[in-house]
Amino acid sequence: MGQENTLFDDVMQGRWERVVTAYADPETQKSRITTSEDTALHIAVLNGQTEIVRQLVKQIHDEHAAAVLMLQNVRGSTAIHLAAAVGDADMCGCVAYKAPAEVIGTSNGEGETPLFLAAMSGKTWNFFLLLDRLDEEKADEICHRRSCKGDTILHAAISGEHFELAYHIIQKWPDLVNTRREDGASPLHILAVKPSAFRSSSHFSLFDRIIYSCANIDDLDQTSGSSGLIDIGRGHNYPENYETCMTFFHWMKKLSISCLVRPIHKCVSQESNVDDPESFRKETIQGAGFGRRVNLKEVFPPNYATIIDFFKLVLMTLLLILGFGHARVTKIKRMKSAHTWANVVLKTLVDSASLYRYENNGRKPTNGDTDPAQIPEFPTEDQHSQNSVINTSEPETGEKAILVATHMGITDMVDKFMKASPAVNRELDMENENLVLVSYKKENLPHLGSVSKETPILIAAKMGVKEVVQKILETFPIAIHDQDIDNKNVVLLAVENKHVQVFKLLKEKVILKESVFGQVDKDGNSALHLAATFGDSRPWLIPGAGLQMQWELKWYKFVKQSMPPNFFRQYNKRNHTPKQILLETHKQLAKSGSEWLTKTSESCSVVAALVATVAFAGSSTVPGGNKEDTGTPVLEQEPAFNVFAITSLVALCLSVTSLVTFLTILTSRFDHKDFAKSLPRKLIWGLTSLFLSIASMLVSFCAAHFFVLKDSLRMFSYPVYAATCLPVTIFLLSTFSLYYDLICAIYSKEPQHSLKEFHP
Repeated sequence: MGQENTLFDDVMQGRWERVVTAYADPETQKSRITTSEDTALHIAVLNGQTEIVRQLVKQIHDEHAAAVLMLQNVRGSTAIHLAAAVGDADMCGCVAYKAPAEVIGTSNGEGETPLFLAAMSGKTWNFFLLLDRLDEEKADEICHRRSCKGDTILHAAISGEHFELAYHIIQKWPDLVNTRREDGASPLHILAVKPSAFRSSSHFSLFDRIIYSCANIDDLDQTSGSSGLIDIGRGHNYPENYETCMTFFHWMKKLSISCLVRPIHKCVSQESNVDDPESFRKETIQGAGFGRRVNLKEVFPPNYATIIDFFKLVLMTLLLILGFGHARVTKIKRMKSAHTWANVVLKTLVDSASLYRYENNGRKPTNGDTDPAQIPEFPTEDQHSQNSVINTSEPETGEKAILVATHMGITDMVDKFMKASPAVNRELDMENENLVLVSYKKENLPHLGSVSKETPILIAAKMGVKEVVQKILETFPIAIHDQDIDNKNVVLLAVENKHVQVFKLLKEKVILKESVFGQVDKDGNSALHLAATFGDSRPWLIPGAGLQMQWELKWYKFVKQSMPPNFFRQYNKRNHTPKQILLETHKQLAKSGSEWLTKTSESCSVVAALVATVAFAGSSTVPGGNKEDTGTPVLEQEPAFNVFAITSLVALCLSVTSLVTFLTILTSRFDHKDFAKSLPRKLIWGLTSLFLSIASMLVSFCAAHFFVLKDSLRMFSYPVYAATCLPVTIFLLSTFSLYYDLICAIYSKEPQHSLKEFHP
């Protein structure tokens, strides 16, 4: 006991040299030293002590390796669980190569193996290091295991948005594509709830969009296995303050390689078929020693590629000079790479699920890999016509068939029982719990009697993931008729959650618009009713309730004008028209918008009045005075005088225009229809006039002040004027992105997501 206390103190105080020395004792290696039953090796791994972990593992003899590395803490985690989840490649490697195969296959308290944790944490290199320690049969067995919630390693990788690893998992074990966890979610379901994984749901500022378009991501290596994962987890061999320079040289290197590789690729492509419509097809260029993958799809002709890369390099360098640092560029490049891999995974998932049929007839339950021997048989439609009552005799488990299906989460089978014999919901299980209590505990049957899960296309439409909707419709056109428990199809969900891009995609893709766009939900609401409803969804992330109101009206008109007149049903089951719903649900927003516009106009009116006063005083004062004989300005021949005269007049006119514009907003009736065009356009005109008048006033002041300086000091005036205007210039540049968004929001014909909604 005293030795364990000493070891605990050494670990807590970070005296790792003494810990390594004591760890030579086999009994010390098995000692649990914390209340969580962690060993010294557990804590060293958690603290990221890679070198210490290596020394501790060396102390373990091969005959004791299985016993020591199999030790679990209270959460059931071994040292290799922790190394796979939080350790780097060196740490995980040294533990993995010491551990026998049975240790790597150990599950913790949540049913998670080290491979599962590596996939969930996105530790790609750790995953393949562990996989390399297993033979193929053992690897297949471990990688097909599930956690206590029914997740597979593919579920884990996609949930953590580690799409490159997910792609390699699919290539290795394609049967995991159609697996489902306890709640019925397949990997495609999980991908459908990841809007940030796709470009359509990631919203950038103006400059970020430029960086995103110009960023050259590393070519995708779609080779299966660890051979294509070189240099993962390795750091840089230069200081952090060298990042910008190294990035510049990295781009120059890529440009040089591009110039060399493209001619080689041109020669190779003449001998091979490279006509592929897919966006992510790659081809390895053998020869010249490059071995890299080149994207074959180009927007411009092949002979334009080098000059386009050069302009991208120049533009990216210019953005770095303007203050868009390496960290920001790297972040956007990382996002673009993630978007690219997400599209690759999406394509692979949908293509691999080609056997999926939209037939919820209950004959082929899909909620997990259930042993058929454990599933009690039940009649089909033909058998049911002969026997009107379902045989609910108890199987060997002692429970009724419907309760067994409920415990196992086989929702299609439960739905079948409920429709055939509603009285079965009174059956009790071995714990005297009825169907409702069992389903509540299981959380698999949230809506008894209608237990069908939402399909991936419905989830994607609700989340606004255009890429998922598009790919599923291309592969499974019948998916357009899917409905959720509220009888809402993909169109109604897209309209309800105000996803413009998904709605436009459906309008372009769907041929049978009468049956799809004319769908109503269980309350009789059409797409226009849902567009008129002011719900909990807030996709219009723009400042000011007034502009929010404008976008709500614009969305309503956009949906209404997308179909012919009188296409949508006028009355729902409550006898409400879309117009009535629009006015009723937007009362509070219209009131808030009126208050916001009033306060904004009052504040801007004060500033406009001050600018007008200064501009009028400046324009009425002539620098240098007038000639006594003719009354003309003395300095009229000076270029600076002409600048002063013009800018002072412009400042006066624009400030007065701004003042009058804001006064018209203050005197407006603030009717609902005024928020559509009139009020927002007046606001943007008033703000534009105000900003331009302030800029003109500054230029006018500098031009007038130029005459005060003597000739010997005039050469120093330009830097002074530049420094004077610098704060205003910086402010204008910082707000230009917002101003650009406002312009697009007010004058665009269709509403668009303005600011960043899903931006990591």
